[in-house]
Order: sequence, then structure tokens, then C-alpha cells
Amino acid sequence: MSNPSVVQVKPFLQPFPYGREGMDSWAAQFALATPSLKRGIDQDGGIKPNQPYGELWIGGTHQNGPSYVEGTDEELKSLIQRDPAYYLGKKLVADDQMSSQYPSDLPFLFKILSFDKPLPLQCHPDKSLGKRKRREGENSNFVDTNAKPEVGVALSPFTAFVGFRPLEQLAAIVKGVPEFQELFTESTLSSLSSSASSSSSDAEPKAGRANASGESEAAAMARVFDISVKTYGEDDVGSLVAVVLMNILRLDKGEGAWILADDLHAYVEGDIIECMANSDNMVAHGLGEADMGGRSTFVEMLSYRHLPAEDLLLEYEDKWSAGQQGLTRRYKVPIAEFDLLATTLTSVSPTETLSPLDGPLTFVVTNGTVKVTAGDDSVELSKGQAGFVRAGVEIKLEGNGELWGAFYQ
Repeated sequence: MSNPSVVQVKPFLQPFPYGREGMDSWAAQFALATPSLKRGIDQDGGIKPNQPYGELWIGGTHQNGPSYVEGTDEELKSLIQRDPAYYLGKKLVADDQMSSQYPSDLPFLFKILSFDKPLPLQCHPDKSLGKRKRREGENSNFVDTNAKPEVGVALSPFTAFVGFRPLEQLAAIVKGVPEFQELFTESTLSSLSSSASSSSSDAEPKAGRANASGESEAAAMARVFDISVKTYGEDDVGSLVAVVLMNILRLDKGEGAWILADDLHAYVEGDIIECMANSDNMVAHGLGEADMGGRSTFVEMLSYRHLPAEDLLLEYEDKWSAGQQGLTRRYKVPIAEFDLLATTLTSVSPTETLSPLDGPLTFVVTNGTVKVTAGDDSVELSKGQAGFVRAGVEIKLEGNGELWGAFYQ
């Protein structure tokens, strides 16, 4: 049996309740681009107009949503396990920490998310907590032993709650609303003010890189509060907690944010590329009836970091050096398991050649048509279709379209 260098893969559609409904969901649209895809699709092979479709897992090997090779229907993980060094690369296989954490497996999970209502307030455990909870066997929300840091990059205007606001911003908000002051003891207010005064950041968030829309912070707070209340009702305390205590990011296409394990977050609306370490562990409370993982675990595991929103944005490098024609952007992800890339081909510049990567590449075509050639193998994919390329091989991209990928380097 031959070991192909590039294959088309069948993603896995996840009908999570926060997703856009029917064909308004990019996840559903992209799923239908692969006619043979059945997993996650309704039994009749169609998309229900009133069914939310929140996520499409692309080229994944996680047990909760594995991808399969188009044409053979072999599970992608099985293909990789035929020859891990060939598919994953010698660098990844030789890394003791990575190979023990992700034995003969991809170290990342790559997705499309499409949503028009807030996700639950959530955080993902670090590796030590994941291991402990799995060992104790008391919590069904811990399905593996891996940590789950993640990033999200906007494909359309994207709003998200990410991390707690800096202390000086919290102090300014509490000071400006008498009703909030009644919720805190005098010692807590004094401590908050003292901590805030020692910070060097501005108390008023500025319309900067974390605010692509240019709307004021007050307008953003009102808008996302309205979205949350319409979704979950006026009595949901999570709406108030998120709007008041958390950073609100407003990003345009191509802009992204990173989230470390144990950081509080909730996406609000948008269509995004999401990638994370290969894990599906989640603990969630607030915004809706979310009650996943136990409230005490949720409170215990939060990092309570309070960084300015601008510090959470992903840096990127245009005309990445690995792209020989200068058509590829590389996102510098502060997570060991993966980086991201985006390549745009046009009728004027229809070809990009990527130098061999140390690790595997999982990708999706988000617009147009792209032919991907690796070694003696090639696949031609259209919008919504996905593929996988082994490590250590030059990759030629041809066409008129846009391709996003996650890779180990």
C-alpha cells in the first residue's frame, strides 16, 4: 500500500447549538463541499434549515470528530500510524515531550467555527489538571489528558470575550456605576483601586488593534450585552460578568487572538479559523445553561490573568520566508503544538511554493480553487474542501483562491 504525500480529507461537522443555522453556517456550507461526507451530516445527507451547525473539524484525529481520507475512507489517524516519521516528520517524532503527549498523532486540532450567539463562558485545563481529572474518572468533560491552548483568526468580523480586563479598567467601570460599588466590600474596592493605580495602562480602552471596527468601548459593551440577553434572557448573570469584567475583542478578517489553557473566554459572533492543541476538554459556566465540568473546578482552574486586549492579539509575518513567491502569511502562535498559515492566489499571482515543513500540514480552501501538489501526488480542491500533507516535502499551490492551514514547525 502506497503512502501518499497529500490527500483530500473528509471533515467532521459538529451541530453545536451556538452555531449559525442551516446554510447560513460556514461550517455547514463547507461540509457540503465534500459530497461523500456523512459524519455529522443528517441521515438524509442534508442540512436542516433550523439546525445550528457550530463547527467543522478539519483534518483532525481526535476521537470526538475524526477525519477520513477521501476515496479510501481510511481514518486519517490510521494513515499517519502506518509510518509516523514519514507523515509527522522526524523532528516531531523525536521530540520526547510531543511524542509522549501525542503518540503517532497530530499535535493540533484545526476547525472552522461559524456562530451568531455567544458560546458559554469557558476555559480549558492545562495538562496537569487534565491528567488528574482523567485519572480520578469523576468528570466526563475531561475526555483526554492534553492541555488545550487555542487561537482564533477571523474570516469575517469577529467579536469575542477573551480574558479579564486590566485592573485599572475594572476600577474605572466599578467607580462609574454606583450599583456595582454596592456589590463589593470596602476592602475589596480599596484593594482594586490600589492595584489599579500601580498599573501603567490607560483606564479607558482605546480603539486600537483589538478594535477593528473603531466603535467605542461603551457601544461595544451595549451591543454584546444586547446579543447575550436576546440569546439567554435578562436573568443570565453570565452576560453581566462577561461584558463588565472581560476584554471585548472586535477583529476583522485576518486578525486573530490567542488563549492559553485556563484563560476565561467566550466567542460572541463571527466566522473564524480556530486551532488548538489536540484536545477536547472544556469546563464551562455562565451564558446559557452551561454546566460543564463542575463549578468548583471552574473557579479553581481559572488563571485570572488580566492583560490588555492588545496583548492577546496574534502577530503575523507577511511574505513568509518559506513561501518562495511571497504569497503566504504565517501567524506566530505562542503555542508549541502548531503555527498557522494563509496563502492567497490570484489570476495575477497564481502559484506559491512552500519549502518543506518540519511537520504535517492540515488545510482548508476557504475561497476559489487551489491545486496542491506534494511529491508525486496532487489534489485539486474547491471552497470548503480540505486536505493533509505529510512532513518534509515541498508543497506547490496553484489556482485562484485562498487556503488556510495549521502545521507543526
